[in-house]
Amino acid sequence: MTNFHGSARGRDLESLPESVARLTQLVARRDADLEEIAAVVAGDAELSRRLLEIANPRATGAGLFVVETIEEALLRAGLGCALLLTMSHPLTSAIVRTFRSMAGIQLVRTPPEDLTPLRGRHLRGTIGFHGRMEGTIELRMSLRAARRVAATVLGIPPKDLETPDLLTDTVGELLNIVSGDFKSSLCNAGLRCRLSPPQVEETDGCHYPKKSDACFECMAFRGPALKLFVGIVVTQWPC
Repeated sequence: MTNFHGSARGRDLESLPESVARLTQLVARRDADLEEIAAVVAGDAELSRRLLEIANPRATGAGLFVVETIEEALLRAGLGCALLLTMSHPLTSAIVRTFRSMAGIQLVRTPPEDLTPLRGRHLRGTIGFHGRMEGTIELRMSLRAARRVAATVLGIPPKDLETPDLLTDTVGELLNIVSGDFKSSLCNAGLRCRLSPPQVEETDGCHYPKKSDACFECMAFRGPALKLFVGIVVTQWPC
């Protein structure tokens, strides 16, 4: 796991795209200036696209955006949406590293719309984070994929996963490692927080929780015989 102090912080920021590193530094400040944040986002086409999508959660395309400018998006959605833009890279790195090292699975981030949605019963893992920012991360995968991942981590055939508890406990431990890696990256960037222990369950529902004061973004990953959907909900941080 990455060290919280010293040169690790510099390496973490250097590994980010310049605009994301700058945005991270701004939102880590308690006196973050809205105009500075807007200027950084506006100067990066990818950040601009993501911010407008976050600020228009009900729109099915850019032509249906109600909020059309960076400034309006930040004013309406709050600085929580700027924070959300900074969380994608460290979370992606934590997920890819953990699945590669613990399960030997190489995941590649892919647009969620390029993957067939999960249907029916599947596995959901949730991780809560609290501090200057609050919210939830949800990871979802099919039961078949979850059994394959858990069996690989345990070094046993999938058929030997005899009980549901063994499956959820193993995936929970995997998410614990994701959580630690993710928290380390946030702390190194000056965004200190506390994480709740991961909760893992089988579920039929596939709707991410949304609150009126929250910002939401969905990510997806593809690997050999595996697709993983990840949702991040960030509520406004305390003043």
